[in-house]
Amino acid sequence: MARKQSDLDDLKTATAGIVSCIVQTLGESDPSFPGRFEHRLDDWYAEMRNNRNYGPHALEMLSWAREAARSDRPLLTPDERD
Repeated sequence: MARKQSDLDDLKTATAGIVSCIVQTLGESDPSFPGRFEHRLDDWYAEMRNNRNYGPHALEMLSWAREAARSDRPLLTPDERD
């Protein structure tokens, strides 16, 4: 049996999934969007990493969002959606 994620991890997973859906959808009409989005996300990650006001959860969330946005597969297969 898989280990249950913490509430915080559930929130980060759901947020990363939403980011992925948005990036994929916008990328359908503007193929350059995913690359531009990733570039801005990388810049924001670097800024947050250099600012001591942000903790590790904020950086991890950005990292998860980046990985989700890079994904070229749907979050759920058609069978999983039903």
